[in-house]
Amino acid sequence: MKCPSRIAIDASAARMGGGASRTLELAVTLGELAPQHEYLFVLSPRLAERLTIVPPRSRLVVVPPAFASVAGRLAWQHLLLPSTMARAQADWILSPFNTLPLGPGLRRRTRRAVIVSNIGPFAPEIVGVMRGYQAARNRVLRTITLQSLSAADHVFLLSRTAQELLGSVLQDKPVTYLPMAPPSPRIMNEAEAVELPDALISAPFFVCAGDFFPYKGFEDAVRAVGLLRRSGRAPRLIVCGNPMDASYARSLQDLARREAPGGVVLLKGITQPQALALMRHSVATVMSSRAENTSRVPVEAMALGSPLLSADIPNARASAGDAALYYPPGDHERLAGLMRTVLESPDVSPEMSARGAARLSDLDWMSATRTLLEALDLL
Repeated sequence: MKCPSRIAIDASAARMGGGASRTLELAVTLGELAPQHEYLFVLSPRLAERLTIVPPRSRLVVVPPAFASVAGRLAWQHLLLPSTMARAQADWILSPFNTLPLGPGLRRRTRRAVIVSNIGPFAPEIVGVMRGYQAARNRVLRTITLQSLSAADHVFLLSRTAQELLGSVLQDKPVTYLPMAPPSPRIMNEAEAVELPDALISAPFFVCAGDFFPYKGFEDAVRAVGLLRRSGRAPRLIVCGNPMDASYARSLQDLARREAPGGVVLLKGITQPQALALMRHSVATVMSSRAENTSRVPVEAMALGSPLLSADIPNARASAGDAALYYPPGDHERLAGLMRTVLESPDVSPEMSARGAARLSDLDWMSATRTLLEALDLL
């Protein structure tokens, strides 16, 4: 066991969705693997209320309400937070979400590590479909990410795609790839205990999960289900996520009314256990993204035994291998064919579930945190 260090974790950018879930899991796994260290968790007020399990030597710093807006939080993170971390005498600062505190005040000896969890500011498939506020936010995130990579002593990536997009920026910095770990036993148990309304799950359904952005490609699944329903089958589609791009969310609702009336349910604000419960009960999980950093969805589906139907993009192949059925992104007719196969062929689902279990056999729920601690010589 390594000697105790002081580790500051700047998760101030996480408020909901996958970022919040990753922060909660990180806190639990740090306590399991390296309880000897002192931890300072920097959190949004919403996430601070949910963080109930932390390592024994932990304290929280919460973003002040006066800085609750995105612009306010960024100003606080870069102008005021460094001094707080200096007073805490942090040996390491870890940012799980692209951006390190960059303002003055940090001690010279403090080392910095950043996880590039969002490749959106660098992926043409994502940059090209962002509009308005989301496009402006993406440009700001790109600038701060590049500055954070320049300042970092160690960089963590989630995919080879990230390496391809950022290779010229990383130069000779130490880089470690983090595996996408399956959900913890606690989360899996919570998912199993979720009681879903009969009206929601009484008929066969497919599920998509992810925040509503144009690059997520949920329209593929909507059109595919519509095609099946017009051909005499009656599956439904449940899309769960937060409507981060309001215009895209509205267009998706309009498309659902036209293409699959009564056949699509859009759910927002649900918890990770609820989303996993939907995957568990579904005919299959659909990942329709046009571009993606390594996503949690394939690993979650495989952990639950839910057959995975995925757009054929590199990171999906890297995550799922032969444990998924693939279709060309945007080809809803091919996706509908895969859906029909899973619905009508009784042997397909058990075979895919077995392949998914085999794919995850070398991982456990602490794999990512263990890799991170080993890379920073903290384990």
